Amino acid sequence: MDSTSRDSRLIRDVIKYNSNVVARDKLNRIVQYTSRMIIWYVKDAKDMQTLLFRMQKLEAAMATSRKLFRMFNSIEFFVKALDAANEKDGVVRLFSAVGMAGKGIWLFFDHILWFNKIQMMKVLTLQV
Repeated sequence: MDSTSRDSRLIRDVIKYNSNVVARDKLNRIVQYTSRMIIWYVKDAKDMQTLLFRMQKLEAAMATSRKLFRMFNSIEFFVKALDAANEKDGVVRLFSAVGMAGKGIWLFFDHILWFNKIQMMKVLTLQV
């Protein structure tokens, strides 16, 4: 097995794993957004500050988990953009490739900004 074939197989295996993570992402999203709703509802209640604190921590943990679940999805979108080259219809080929590449680029930069946020790397940002 040559290295190109092995690399392609590895990328396909990562994509297959990511597809199984979708269910976990949806469950985490429900918990995250429910936490946000509770935070909004109790933010001004003086007697619910402990609940507010716990919900803020839970919401932050769910947001981080969801970022980790999506960590390699940018690769999946880039592979789908390359696969779009096999489409017979030129319009479908163009829009599929551009759409998938755009999603891949967006997620790639989202990962970089997240690494900056958790201080894994330093990213210079413009202050407007």
